[in-house]
Amino acid sequence: MIGGRLTGAVVLAASLWVGHLVTSELDINEVNTDPFLRSGTVGEPVHLDYADVEVTDVEPAQYIAPTDKTELARIAGGVFVVVVTKVTATREAESFLDVHLVDDRGRVFLRSAKADCAGPTGAKAAVPDYAMFCFDVPKTALAGLRLRMARGSDIYDTTRGDAMADVDLGISRADAEDWAETTTAYGQEKDSDRPIELQEITLTQVDS
Repeated sequence: MIGGRLTGAVVLAASLWVGHLVTSELDINEVNTDPFLRSGTVGEPVHLDYADVEVTDVEPAQYIAPTDKTELARIAGGVFVVVVTKVTATREAESFLDVHLVDDRGRVFLRSAKADCAGPTGAKAAVPDYAMFCFDVPKTALAGLRLRMARGSDIYDTTRGDAMADVDLGISRADAEDWAETTTAYGQEKDSDRPIELQEITLTQVDS
């Protein structure tokens, strides 16, 4: 009787150890963290299950001029890649917190705090929301950039298993060479319920 109990205890302990080993090695609780990418190009709406995302314009800039005329223009460390989007939530109001660029090497570029263009945006159901995003990108990373946008966070991993727009900005290597030499300045915009058109401006030199 005692031998039977010991045998049962040994079998149970072995089963628990094997279960722990399998769980540790395979991590059965782990979920794929990659979002589902939906590809598109500039001027082409990307249909997600919760929104339509469209890049309506993309341009390079060396300067972004604040709406407050008393402030100095912000100058890019590399090149400001200015992206204008149109987003329409299709089911219910949504917040779009994850907006970033990715280059052909997989490097991620977040929104530029210096440029202070649009930050996290929100869209009401069936009402288009327009935004101007600014990213400070090294001159050597311009070719092949893509915009990725989703209703997650660019700090915490909340895009897990969700759909994400992945828009090819159409920047060729020849374009990248031209963009690297830009001296263009655009007026700062954030987000709006009306279409945003990029306004190229002429900067006035300030005497020191």
